Amino acid sequence: MDFNPNVNIGRFTWLKEVPIKVNCFIWRAKLGKIPSVVGLLSKGVALESPICKQCEDVNECSDHALIGCKYAKMVMQGVFQWCGVAMEEFGTVNDMITLVNSHFGC
Repeated sequence: MDFNPNVNIGRFTWLKEVPIKVNCFIWRAKLGKIPSVVGLLSKGVALESPICKQCEDVNECSDHALIGCKYAKMVMQGVFQWCGVAMEEFGTVNDMITLVNSHFGC
């Protein structure tokens, strides 16, 4: 019997080598389920403003918080540089996951 370290659930591959909390975070990000100001407002949570508290530029949705905000982009630039991969502009977390999969075969 061959050992396969990956468990494919739908369109998301769970990597056993990666801590479960990281897999869960990426899965939730892919689904757009990371808590954000816009998400909380849509659930009726009273907040002062939907604007991102970091950049104070646009409404904070999960895609903005993870890849769109200028501060998130600085972090991602460092990660991509560390991995030796050229940084690209992403519209969504799914775009980023697609790029990572194409470089690392995840």
